[in-house]
Amino acid sequence: ALIESLADADEQCRVAAAGSLGCIDPIGTGDLALPVLLETSRSGQARAAAVSALAPFGRNGKAAVPEIVALLTDPDANLRRSAASAAKAIGPEARAALPPLSKLLNDHDPPCRVGASAAMLAIDFAACKDAALPVLIASLKEGNDYANRVLAITTRPVWRGRRGEPSAGPAGADRR
Repeated sequence: ALIESLADADEQCRVAAAGSLGCIDPIGTGDLALPVLLETSRSGQARAAAVSALAPFGRNGKAAVPEIVALLTDPDANLRRSAASAAKAIGPEARAALPPLSKLLNDHDPPCRVGASAAMLAIDFAACKDAALPVLIASLKEGNDYANRVLAITTRPVWRGRRGEPSAGPAGADRR
């Protein structure tokens, strides 16, 4: 039923079906669902939902990176946040998104700044920590709860390593 819904006339239905497929089986359904999400992310009322639905595909969504890079400069803050989230989920394969993400560190929208920081750290922790961590810390001082969650997830591998436990390295790599 979900696969048939990818061809539904209703844009919202197509996006919901593609996002559900990404949650169920991102490897097996990516070839079917990703084109629907990418097409919808370019225009229409469901753009933000389509971009958000890219995240469950994680590293399997690397074909979406060029579209994500373009959306990181969109005037709509919801799209920029969703694109940063998708880049974070893709991780190191989204390296091409680093330049626009670094520009988002100065975005007027606080969740965009936090999302960009999280994405940069997930893509290349070592190269981005000096630019991204201060943004997260500043957001914490402003009382941003999302920044609190992102910082906790991002630094968990570092703190595990300090306690003598093996450190998994960059954010997103440790899923214990």
